[in-house]
Amino acid sequence: MSAEAEEAMRFWDAGTTHAWMARHWMPRLFERFGAAVRALHDAAPEASKRAGLVAIARRIVRAAPQVQEALARDPALARWVAGVEEAVASGAQATRLQALLALLPRFAVAVAMREGADLDLPVVLGSTGLARVPADGRMLQGPPARAVRAQVRAGELITHTRAALAVGPFELADGAAEGGRMPVLRPLTGADSLAAVKPLARGVNALGETAPAALVEAAALSPVLVAIAAAPDVSQSASRPDVRGCVWLAAPDRPLVVAETLLHETSHSKLYLFEDAHPLVEAPDPPRFTVPWRADPRPARAVLLGLHAWVRVVCWLRSLAESDWSQPAAERLPVLLGATRAAADILSRADGLTPAGRALTERLTREL
Repeated sequence: MSAEAEEAMRFWDAGTTHAWMARHWMPRLFERFGAAVRALHDAAPEASKRAGLVAIARRIVRAAPQVQEALARDPALARWVAGVEEAVASGAQATRLQALLALLPRFAVAVAMREGADLDLPVVLGSTGLARVPADGRMLQGPPARAVRAQVRAGELITHTRAALAVGPFELADGAAEGGRMPVLRPLTGADSLAAVKPLARGVNALGETAPAALVEAAALSPVLVAIAAAPDVSQSASRPDVRGCVWLAAPDRPLVVAETLLHETSHSKLYLFEDAHPLVEAPDPPRFTVPWRADPRPARAVLLGLHAWVRVVCWLRSLAESDWSQPAAERLPVLLGATRAAADILSRADGLTPAGRALTERLTREL
């Protein structure tokens, strides 16, 4: 298992990342998509019929492999699937199910664009009059909560759109332009989202200057960023194992903090993908450990996810000793070393780790 542990530590290039996603994440996502479509149809048969659920779902599952890969790398489809899973499991009201159905035409637009096809379909806009095109980033716009006709001719979207915002190699998505499941955070939209561009760009540049391989991997794992509301100078972020391709993060005007956040969250994204192929813990895995960075008890898997991300951050901060960032890096290191060593000690005595989980713990501990 030592080779697998090294694989989890090293930075992947875009091709390697995309190959892992196609092999391990995409099949799971499309299996969940099929189950979500069936569950939604059973929960709201008449609304599903009116929305053309089955026809659009068929278009997605019959799309060319490269189109499905593009949809799997983008967070929109996974957010929709996770949203349906949560809504059906909780017995959500009809209005919630209808809102999820209203998102479906966006995927038909994305498939038509990728396949060079023709399409003329109404797309319902969000509460701020925006609708992001999955796996593309452009936003249809018009009156809030109204439908606009999305027209695609030979793969070209001819309906007027707003361009996607680029932050280095990432897309900064407007928080109100997309639906589906997300962490419990408040995404920024409109002018507030635009205001996050410059501080995020400075953080992206800092990561690219100090660890270019880390930036390449981060952009391949999570090509979409969503800025979130947070107190000034506060670093807050999240990602989800059931929604790949996106990081939600605050945008403090502190480049090294933003760079660390990107490295930390995309390290989670990497380990989610890694454990699709190499499970790290055995079930059951109840919350039973207290770690320095959380007040609530955590399962072994969460401790290992945190240890992996923090050790990668520690290695990066150490590499800054001779750089312009040496002072803030030196100030940050002792805090992280104390936390990571405590987590490594917990896992060294924990039961329930698989051979892959044990090998990864040992590999991470050697960096401390």
